[in-house]
Amino acid sequence: MLARSNCSDGVTARGHVNGRERFMRMSGGHSKVSSGLPGGIAPLARTVRTITPCSLGIAKTFALLSASAEFGLTAIYTVAPRQYKSPRLHANKFAFAFGLLHCSRLLRIFASSEDLKKKMRGIFITMALAPAFLLATGCATEKETPANEAEKRYFDAWMQKYHPDAVATEHWVYIIDDIPATGTSTEAADKDYVFVTYTEKDLSGNISGTNDIEIAKKLNQYNETYYYGPAIWNRSSIMSGVMYAIEGMNIGDFRSVIIPGWLMSYSRYSSEKDYLANVTGGSNAIYDIKITGQTDDIMEWQVEEMEKFIDGKPWQTSDDFKDFIDDGGLFMAISKADSTEKGFYYEGRYADGGYDTPQTLGQGQEDEDGDTDEDASPFPSDTTVYINYTGRLMNGQVFDTTIERTAKDYGIYTAGKEYKPLEVSWGSSYGELKLDGNSVISGFSKTLWRMSQGRKTEGEEYNDVANATGLFWSTLGYGYSGSGNVIPAYAPLIFEIEFTEGEE
Repeated sequence: MLARSNCSDGVTARGHVNGRERFMRMSGGHSKVSSGLPGGIAPLARTVRTITPCSLGIAKTFALLSASAEFGLTAIYTVAPRQYKSPRLHANKFAFAFGLLHCSRLLRIFASSEDLKKKMRGIFITMALAPAFLLATGCATEKETPANEAEKRYFDAWMQKYHPDAVATEHWVYIIDDIPATGTSTEAADKDYVFVTYTEKDLSGNISGTNDIEIAKKLNQYNETYYYGPAIWNRSSIMSGVMYAIEGMNIGDFRSVIIPGWLMSYSRYSSEKDYLANVTGGSNAIYDIKITGQTDDIMEWQVEEMEKFIDGKPWQTSDDFKDFIDDGGLFMAISKADSTEKGFYYEGRYADGGYDTPQTLGQGQEDEDGDTDEDASPFPSDTTVYINYTGRLMNGQVFDTTIERTAKDYGIYTAGKEYKPLEVSWGSSYGELKLDGNSVISGFSKTLWRMSQGRKTEGEEYNDVANATGLFWSTLGYGYSGSGNVIPAYAPLIFEIEFTEGEE
């Protein structure tokens, strides 16, 4: 039996026990006392002893308040949504507030005198406001996880394990192999466009892309329809990490470099911190790069390569295609000076012999109105013609054709595809020509248009161009983007076109 307390309000020890029993029933029997909640309950209890003669009773009251708060902690941590469980401080704050709800019930049990009620009410209000303040400030100041924090921890750990001695360059990539070009003379690869052979891998060594034909064959990934040869990278339009990877290289150099995922962006930033904050979703990569050439003017480079082709010295061609050119397979009557316009070469052949070249344009030619306008076509605008064609790169690789035999010979045959002449709907200008109802690239339609202008009138007879070859730069083709794995960026194209009588 507890002794009677000296509280002036007459609360007895028995009343205290009754209150504890009520609390025990309310809390499910959990009675462990804790003073480790935010702000601390025990210090408040010690303070109260100095301001009221009911020291023992109030101390016991606050001990029970501590137990009540811990009960709230247990309850709230059990049922609270996940976002309130981590960090645990959130749960503690909510538990403190939850425990204070029990204080009001305990106050009714232990406080009966008006004087004690006033003092307890003041303390209780202060305690009630404190957790609300804590909750508000805690939620307002909680920081979000920085972007790429986990990705950087993983990347740093991987580097420490597999390349502990690697040091980041000035622009945060890691060179793990650097083999200079052989020979005594070196040329810095510092121009706007560089020609590269490359292989891209992930950190596990899995290859995701390459234009190296030998590697493709070793991996059993070689595809006859794909282009294998130097890619042209424009420094201003490649990803930042790749641009940093080739810094300081010379023509002929080989380099293997690790690029963090946050640098795989087309945006440019001045610090790694900015990349980490702004670039998400990029994949870490390893690039093996060899630089084979460069230029500052990609259009002039294409003109020079086309001139070499016309002169029988094509760039990057197969031996078979060189033999084909030497045997007169393409251009026979024109030289590199005979371009129809800059970036466009044309040579036509008549059915009864002879060539249609820029020098013969307008000779004996009339349009549908009897005029000899060199820009006009003698075909009426509502004309329908049929053609066969074959499209090539300057290395001789065929990427498209309407001729089944050609498709099989060059490994691009597709079973189920119908190989036959296609319909061309004419128009009032080359830009209006349609191939099977579809628009075509400008170089192709220019070649067709020029073929129609090659018609000669000989008395009442026409001598039409039977077939022709057009060679044109990428501006009239697929430009800086190319077309899939078949046509590379900035690629001049060759089209051999022949008129037919109709669908075969």
